[in-house]
Amino acid sequence: MKKLVSLTLALMLITLVACSSDAGDSKSSLVSDPLGDWNRLVEEGKTTEDMVVNGDMVVGEGPLGPGVYDMEVLSLNGHVANLKGTRQEGYNMPLRYIITVPENSMSYPSKLRLILFKGDTLNFNKEATVKFTAVPKKVDMTKELGMGHFIVGRDIQAGHYKLDTNVALDPTYGSLGWEVYHYSAKTGEESEYAFNPDNPNVDLDIKDGDVLTTILDTDSEETAANDAKLIFNQVQ
Repeated sequence: MKKLVSLTLALMLITLVACSSDAGDSKSSLVSDPLGDWNRLVEEGKTTEDMVVNGDMVVGEGPLGPGVYDMEVLSLNGHVANLKGTRQEGYNMPLRYIITVPENSMSYPSKLRLILFKGDTLNFNKEATVKFTAVPKKVDMTKELGMGHFIVGRDIQAGHYKLDTNVALDPTYGSLGWEVYHYSAKTGEESEYAFNPDNPNVDLDIKDGDVLTTILDTDSEETAANDAKLIFNQVQ
């Protein structure tokens, strides 16, 4: 399934580049310098203190500003909670996860990588204590991604890959596994892929400035959710 980013948003980027350096204000198609724009958004991030959250939190209204973050759940009033995000406008770079703390369940993560823009809304359906740690300007690239949003050319090298995982996916539940959303900075389109026992052969061609959103849906506790990796094997 593909969702086309609107021309309006592309024009917003042009205006942004001409008038402002605040990358967190735009959910555009990043057409001029996609990797540079992502790096500028990274530089905007500021690590928060531990904070108690419940209900809606709007990015840019309070202690959490635009940026790219490693979010960690430190405590939770309940067994698991739903984290859902609404982008102020623009393409669907999904923000929907079941979260918990490790002592409650191995099946759900307490750590996520999140790309957040000004005006985005995060909704926590249960009270939790969380911390948002701004990612550093420079990171080591990897071919094994956890859950969240990852930038091609920064977190992982561009290339042609075939997907694998370190999670033992149960063929009894063939549709359970990884959901992958690939946002193309070049075309402004977002493609959705399912990698699971029913669909084990998935390959992607990713380019600098693209964004990969990864979501794992499984009841397996053989591999803790925080340690679950979507593995990218390069195809020659």
